[in-house]
Amino acid sequence: MAGNMSKGIMSNCITDFQALKEFNIVSHAGPAPKIQEVIWSFPPTGWIKANTDGAAR
Repeated sequence: MAGNMSKGIMSNCITDFQALKEFNIVSHAGPAPKIQEVIWSFPPTGWIKANTDGAAR
């Protein structure tokens, strides 16, 4: 099967893995996400800290 000859990687998603397994296609998982420690601190008195990364909807 052509999928077994692929050099690409799949997303690390369980539904993708299950679908490929049903067709006996060897999967190549992507690299593990990098984890970076971030230390949050309170803003100075009188300041307001606003979320600007789009995570809050």
